[in-house]
Amino acid sequence: MRRISLNQPSALTDFRFFVWAGFLVYFVVSYLLSLESLAELEWRFVAGPLGMLIVAFLVFRLLDRDLVDEVVDYGSYLAVRRGGRKQRVHLADIMNLSIARFTPNITVHLKEEGPFGKEFTFSANPKLGLNPWRRPPIYDELVDRVIKARGN
Repeated sequence: MRRISLNQPSALTDFRFFVWAGFLVYFVVSYLLSLESLAELEWRFVAGPLGMLIVAFLVFRLLDRDLVDEVVDYGSYLAVRRGGRKQRVHLADIMNLSIARFTPNITVHLKEEGPFGKEFTFSANPKLGLNPWRRPPIYDELVDRVIKARGN
């Protein structure tokens, strides 16, 4: 038994948001410090980054809205949990696995509909390294195990 999803699915998205927000705050603060008086203030240089911050917040929240809370690998099946609902997914019942670009999110497509529908998405534990956008190793491992479980 091992947990293959992040402890907090939104942690990675929150990190990316705070990096983006830090860049925008730096931009606005450096602009404000360069002014000699508030009479020179041009609101577009403050309103633009504020608008970008709001849009980024909404986009990053949109990326997290369909993630399940926990995925635990028990060898022959995966235990999936979101809120109070749970589902046991046997590897042979998985039709396909897909991975999102630039995120460690893995989508599991099922043969039959379950409590979470015909698919669910989880954020895999990324391995630390120089390339933060590389594919999580668990993805390739799961693909191989699903193929073996189906007998292909």
